[in-house]
Amino acid sequence: MKKLCTILLAIIPGIIFAQDFKPYFQKSFSNVSIQKLIVTTEGGSITVNGSDSKDADVQVSIKSHDPAMSDAQIAQDLKENYTFTVNIYNGKLNAQLIRKSDDIPTDKRLYASFVVLLPRNINTDLSTAGAGILLTGVNGDQQLVTSGGDITVTSTTGNVKCANSGGIILLRDVKEKMDLSDAGGNIIVSHCSGDINIANAGGRIVLSNVDGNIKAGNSGADILAAQVRGSLDASNVSGNVNLFDLSCKVSAVTTNGTVYAKIRDLEDTKLVATKGKVMILIPKQLNGDLALNADKINAEKLDNFKGTNSNGQLTGQVNNGGAKLVGSSMGGEIDIQSL
Repeated sequence: MKKLCTILLAIIPGIIFAQDFKPYFQKSFSNVSIQKLIVTTEGGSITVNGSDSKDADVQVSIKSHDPAMSDAQIAQDLKENYTFTVNIYNGKLNAQLIRKSDDIPTDKRLYASFVVLLPRNINTDLSTAGAGILLTGVNGDQQLVTSGGDITVTSTTGNVKCANSGGIILLRDVKEKMDLSDAGGNIIVSHCSGDINIANAGGRIVLSNVDGNIKAGNSGADILAAQVRGSLDASNVSGNVNLFDLSCKVSAVTTNGTVYAKIRDLEDTKLVATKGKVMILIPKQLNGDLALNADKINAEKLDNFKGTNSNGQLTGQVNNGGAKLVGSSMGGEIDIQSL
C-alpha cells in the first residue's frame, strides 16, 4: 500500500497544462439550452467546468511560434488558414480550431487552448493532440481524446470514454461507466464507482479505492490495485499484478510476471502466474477453501490450515472454510502466509 501511494504521488504532479498561450477571444451565452459541447483543437489544451448556472462562457487563448504576431495578424491568419468557430447551433456548443490544410509548416501553425464554463448536465466530445484535457463537474456522456497530453476527469457522473497515447489518464470521483484506453501512459482511477473497462500497453494501471465491476488489461507494465470492492478481472503480459487490501471477487492472471495479493475479505478468487510467482497474504481469521498448484508451494506460515500440501498441490481449508481461493504458478512458486 505504501508503494502504491508513493507511485500516485510521483505521477499526479506531472499532470499539467500549457501555460504559454496568450488570451485572444472570449464569448458568453446567457440562459442557454445546450445538450452537447464539441471542442476540437490541436496542440492546445481543453478545460471544461460544469456549474449550476444556465450560462456558458468560452475563453480562447492562442499560441504562435512567432511571438511578435499581433492580434490583427493572428486574426488574418485564422481567417485564411483555419476554421475557427465558437457558436451554439441545434443545441450544440461548438468551439473549434481546425486547420484547412496540412501543408502549413509546423513552425508556422497557430494553436488554440479552450476554457469552457457551462451548465452541469451536458454531453461532451473533446479532442486535441499534444496537449491535455481537464473535465470536471459535469453529468452525461463524455468522450475525451488526445495523444501525448494528459486527461483528467473529476466529479463527473455518466458514461466516460477516454483515449490517449503517451499521456496520463486520471479519473477521480467519477461514477457510472468508464472506458479507458492508453498506450505508453499511466491510467489512474481513484475514488470511483461503476463499470470500468481499462486497456493499456506500456504504462501502469493504478486503482485506488474503487467500487464496481472492473476489467483491466495491460502489457509491459504493472497493474496495481488497493481497496477494491465489487469484482476485479486483471490480466497482464510481461508485467506484475499487485493487489492490496482486497474485498472483492478477483481474477488476476499474468505471464512473465508476479501476482502479489494481500486479501482483506475473501470472495471467490483466482490468481495465476505463468513463468512467474504468486504471493498470497490472508488474515489469520479468514475462512476459505484453498486449491493451489505450482512447482513448489511454501505454506509454512499459513495458520489454521486443514488439508494437504505435497507434490506441488495444496488443498484444504483455513478456519471454517468458505469462499474459494484458487491459485496456480506454471514454472514458478506460490508463497502463502497468514498475517
